[in-house]
Amino acid sequence: MKAHSFLPGFALLLFLVACGGEKDEKEQNVSQVLKSEDPTVDVMVLHRGDFLRELIANGNVVAARKADLRFSSAEPITDIYVSNGDRVKKGQKLARIDTYKLEADLLAKKSALDRAYLDLQDQLIGRGYNIRDTASVPQEEMQLLRVKSGYDTAESSYQLALRAYRDATLYAPFDGTVANLFSKVHNTASTSEAFCTIVGDGAMSVDFSVLEGELPMVEKGREVSVSPFADMSKTFKGRISQVNPIVDKTGLVKVSATVPDSRGELYDGMNVRVAIEDPVPGKLVVPKTSMVLRSGGRSVIFTYKKGRSYWNYIEAGEENSRYMVVEDGLHEGDTVIVSGNMNLAHDVPVKVGRVIE
Repeated sequence: MKAHSFLPGFALLLFLVACGGEKDEKEQNVSQVLKSEDPTVDVMVLHRGDFLRELIANGNVVAARKADLRFSSAEPITDIYVSNGDRVKKGQKLARIDTYKLEADLLAKKSALDRAYLDLQDQLIGRGYNIRDTASVPQEEMQLLRVKSGYDTAESSYQLALRAYRDATLYAPFDGTVANLFSKVHNTASTSEAFCTIVGDGAMSVDFSVLEGELPMVEKGREVSVSPFADMSKTFKGRISQVNPIVDKTGLVKVSATVPDSRGELYDGMNVRVAIEDPVPGKLVVPKTSMVLRSGGRSVIFTYKKGRSYWNYIEAGEENSRYMVVEDGLHEGDTVIVSGNMNLAHDVPVKVGRVIE
């Protein structure tokens, strides 16, 4: 009876030992596989070339053409034909005010002009001149009679009334987009505040400032790259159009650039990043991702040779947003590891993933 109870326990013990041995063997195999996988890195062959010295500034977009439109008479607004964001063509109707008083004033001024004209004719006849041949009247005398008859004053008043009547309707001065339209129908139009603004299509200007020491990189006609902070993936090309020849109290110089084609994606007042690049030839240029910092703050770049990585202490030079110059520590023709280098050590096996041109 005791022998029979011992056998099942012994069998269970053998099973557990076998399972444990199998588990240890699997873990050992996984460990060996992991150790056998060499790090994968991307590399590039180092050559001398142009380093793009970069000047970065913040700027604001300003419409190259922008017009604030206002009514010349304070009359009730009867019609508004557009709204904010609408694209309009030159000469297109925008809004209209009530013309009842303007038309009445125009008729009154026309009547006064006609009376003054009749008075002028009477005075010419009284002096013996032929009213059909006013060219024969001496200029000084004609001027005197025009003043005495009130003709000049009446004509000026009539022209002003005619202008006010015609200005009762606002028209777009050029192709563009409607902005800042906040007035409502039946409200009295303001003569001091703009009814709306028309922002012209096409070219946009970008205003920005640079330090006095950065002036050598800024010259009229130099290309700039403009990216809106709202979407830094978009870049628009332009050229410097103006450099204000005055350094202000803070040591800044105002600069303007023109972007000829913003594709309607740059808005007046938008905040943008402006980049100016100045090529410097004959430099050893590497991506900034290739450099790692070791203890002591020394800069290290790994090179690749015969399937292994080797670290190199380097002296870094100028840098821009993506690239840097290596002044010392590397040579032309070296194969530089540009990614996958954060956890590398000296003289360890690696394998190449991509060769970057």
